[in-house]
Amino acid sequence: MANYNVNYVGPAPMLLQLRDELNSVFPGRFAGTDGFISGYDSQANPAYALSAHNPNNFGHVMAFDISTTDNGLQIDEATGRALADYLRTKANAKFRYLIHDMSAGTPAAKISGDFNGWAWTTYGGIDAHSNHIHISLTDDYQWGESCGLDPKVYNDRSSWGIAAWYKAYKGGAAGTVVKPAGSISKPAVPNLLQSNTFVATVDRGDTLTSIAKQFGTTVAAILAVNKLPNPNAINVGQKLNIPNKAAAKPAPAATNAPAPGPALVNRIVTNDVAHVRTAPRSNAPVYASYPKGTPIAVKGFVVGENPYGATPPDNAWYVTKGGYYLWANAAQNTIAGLRNLT
Repeated sequence: MANYNVNYVGPAPMLLQLRDELNSVFPGRFAGTDGFISGYDSQANPAYALSAHNPNNFGHVMAFDISTTDNGLQIDEATGRALADYLRTKANAKFRYLIHDMSAGTPAAKISGDFNGWAWTTYGGIDAHSNHIHISLTDDYQWGESCGLDPKVYNDRSSWGIAAWYKAYKGGAAGTVVKPAGSISKPAVPNLLQSNTFVATVDRGDTLTSIAKQFGTTVAAILAVNKLPNPNAINVGQKLNIPNKAAAKPAPAATNAPAPGPALVNRIVTNDVAHVRTAPRSNAPVYASYPKGTPIAVKGFVVGENPYGATPPDNAWYVTKGGYYLWANAAQNTIAGLRNLT
């Protein structure tokens, strides 16, 4: 839950380390669009209610917008794309995801992270990120919330390997750069395409025992399909594979009232890439993207804006277990068996 009494303290030291390494390699770089916190007050701007640019419960910010520009001040667009690729492929043990315009022509924003195996996939947000690389240490969260990352992790000032990358890049051998040691102890990312499972997102207060009970399975069965370094330490927002044979239990029916629909129903992504958004709008910020074939657990639907202007029921948006939104047309396009949560 958002806590607007928390004041901004400063960027996570890990991000300050990255900034300092960039400034050492590019002493004259354009920093005009650098940003750690830049008006992302989600109380004043509800569209940014979920953002790693928000200060967490300690006032620290987990996101950095690294300026790239075509004005000739060292990090030109080509170098910016090379830097984004280095971060994605060689330094990705240190953060959660990044977004950048990876096209040399018409802006084409791409997102890459541990949620999609660090592949470049289309980013559907409103910002093309053509003049900066957005890099986030963790998943998005509301103002003043825990970001799910231990301060001992994000206080780390170990190297991101920028100097070695740049030396290799200028010498035409960027592929020889050794990946820096990862400093984020992240939970293993489940294989979102694993057969006979669907994906559930950990909510606040969840334990493996409570999750197993909710889905009618066992802790042992969940552990069998997830590589968890510590089964006693799951994080809010973490995604877990749940055995498909587990059926969500409906809430108890009220006296003389019809039984509600199932608590969670599985929907399979039918588009090449489906974007889960923070609101039922086509221009809402993207929370995550999932490839075709991914099962996503949803708890109901709401009626919202349709990106293509079709009439109901095409304008339904699934509400995921984590409270995010997926346009129904991206995943089977049926509201059968779902509750209307509008």
